[in-house]
Amino acid sequence: VKVEDGCNMRCSFCIIPSTRGRQRSRSVESVVEEVAALTDGGYREVVVTGVQISEYDHDGRRLFDLVSSILERTTVPRLRLTSIAPWKFDDRLLDLWSDPRLCRHIHMSLQSGCSATLKRMRRPYSADAYAALADKLRSRIPGLALTTDVIVGFPGETDEEFAQSLAFVEKTAFARPHIFTFSPRAGTHAETLPDPVEHAVKK
Repeated sequence: VKVEDGCNMRCSFCIIPSTRGRQRSRSVESVVEEVAALTDGGYREVVVTGVQISEYDHDGRRLFDLVSSILERTTVPRLRLTSIAPWKFDDRLLDLWSDPRLCRHIHMSLQSGCSATLKRMRRPYSADAYAALADKLRSRIPGLALTTDVIVGFPGETDEEFAQSLAFVEKTAFARPHIFTFSPRAGTHAETLPDPVEHAVKK
């Protein structure tokens, strides 16, 4: 169930702000009604998704309000959250995992485990900040499965930076990392960055 779309950020590799426009969210009522209808139709699990669901904001109601309303007002057997931004995690959400229907899984994009690379990507967090949040999530949600996205071969990425990112991924012990080779998108800042990595090296 897509609850929001678009993005107000300008990560250097991403074309979404140009193709999907600014961030916008559906109303809590429309989402709750859709989840209830799907549940009545026999669906056993609903995934709350979007570009960045942590940016959900409709008439001042945030992701915590949305998820709380779904859990309180529907009988959906399993509810899963995905596409959480590591720089904007609402700690109020942590209490909601006391409901066993909320799957102990969070997809939270990393993109790189090297802070220098993250800076070139224009991501608003460091590797250390991500690690601290991951530790907090795991301490509050026993048995949490944390999945992520990682880009390799970003312009300027050196062997040392790649090694730092790889070590971070190994140490964090993700349930599953989705690995992508960097692919330039026309109209993005990353397309113009110096020191591109050869395709064979990225692979």
